[in-house]
Amino acid sequence: LKVQFPHQVNWHSDQSYRRPPPDITLLLAVRTPPPDQGQTLVADCTSACAALKPETRERLRHLNGIHAPSWVGRSREAVEKGEPILDLLPHQLPQRHPIVRRHPVSGEESLFVCEEKQMDFVDGPVVELETGLDGEGARLIRELLAHSTQEKFVYSHQWQVGDLLITDNRNLLHCATWYDADSYSRLMWRTTVLGNPGHEYAGEKKSWIPEDGSKIMAGMDHA
Repeated sequence: LKVQFPHQVNWHSDQSYRRPPPDITLLLAVRTPPPDQGQTLVADCTSACAALKPETRERLRHLNGIHAPSWVGRSREAVEKGEPILDLLPHQLPQRHPIVRRHPVSGEESLFVCEEKQMDFVDGPVVELETGLDGEGARLIRELLAHSTQEKFVYSHQWQVGDLLITDNRNLLHCATWYDADSYSRLMWRTTVLGNPGHEYAGEKKSWIPEDGSKIMAGMDHA
């Protein structure tokens, strides 16, 4: 498998465009393609962070990424195509997160960036760095993704019906791989859990809940 970014697309932490983002994702395999297709890849961003030079980690500790849903016109692809930037309600706005997060349980530092479908390339993707498709922020995101998704940091899960894969969104990225959708079916049930995102989110109102209490926007991710 070509596990390294950008050969495999859509590395992400589920619903990172929410603040606070969910802690845990559970994926249950209901229908699966043949054994050589449709794997889910999981990247260990704690080990990736630890492998950086100390001076690089120190610089990253002071930076925040801007995360946005893919449908709001702020992804790399949307900006490249010149798609309109949508007017958003307060509960739909992009959210900022530290590029280096400290896990609230283990205390270890991890990288927290997503691929270009889930980052804001209009006002970001990195706060206080040059914006846009080829700006300093975009270059940094690409470098960190290439580093974090090296094969030595990646686990490949080969699905069987009934498998339950639990991933920690606070220190892991994941992505789906190709399968022959014309010949086979692949169905996963997903649950995300919010419980302990860390001290930097303590006491915050959930960003995705509308003030009037109306229906919460659903997210679409790929696993």
